[in-house]
Amino acid sequence: MTDHNKDKTGFASELIKSWEDSDGVNFAIALARTTEWLLHVDWWTTNNGKEPIDQMKSLRVYVGDNMNNIFDVSGIQKLEAFNNKTIMPIAMRRGKGKGGILTRYYSEQKLFELPLRVRPEEAKILIAEKAIRHNSTFLEKIPVRLKPHIPSHLAANYTFGRCAVYATALHDLTQLPATAIIANRYSSLFALFKPGYAHSIVLHSDGTAEDAWGRQSIEKILERYGIMEYSMSESEHIRVNENLQRNSPGNYIFAYEEAINLIKEYCLR
Repeated sequence: MTDHNKDKTGFASELIKSWEDSDGVNFAIALARTTEWLLHVDWWTTNNGKEPIDQMKSLRVYVGDNMNNIFDVSGIQKLEAFNNKTIMPIAMRRGKGKGGILTRYYSEQKLFELPLRVRPEEAKILIAEKAIRHNSTFLEKIPVRLKPHIPSHLAANYTFGRCAVYATALHDLTQLPATAIIANRYSSLFALFKPGYAHSIVLHSDGTAEDAWGRQSIEKILERYGIMEYSMSESEHIRVNENLQRNSPGNYIFAYEEAINLIKEYCLR
């Protein structure tokens, strides 16, 4: 690694080299333990992720928040820049034949079970964790997770698709009003998203909103989804939730009961 990269991250060059050589896995696990943000793995897939996971090739392990920020050995970047500067060059070196890049998120426990090119090692994770905790300049650039702290891989399950289930469960336990955010216009980065129902939340009396990622301003949630203009509708939330319940009752019951348990354990203590 160059001195420039050392200066940028604040880590010793020999540590950076060891983390790069191991596809970031030990660094990423250490960082996820420290920050409680979400572990990701990028894979090379030749069948759009439909093949068994042991037939895919792991490219990189890294940490991300819920706002398209990536925290990696190479530094802190926005998702698009990270993909272009880090992931694409790795994929070009390791990808064989026709294929593409698949991103998935995992719990730490699951990460230890995956057929990664380089498996995590606990001793090296502890070395990385010590280095991270002593690098206050690097840590201060990473957003602090909002309370309550539902485990990130579980909170991520309720970011898309299941958000209406989570909002319903939170409403049932607290009687806070659940409502849908309807996107009327997205930013250019989210231009492929169609206007309409975007997300479900519950509203607090002080005007803040809550979903599986915690209690925050509505503006922060809108930023997460790239929503520039919006409206809110309780009836739309009810419609979406009832559709999920009707179309996939078994999955709905599982998601609802899991949300109830998560809220009781992490939000109502």
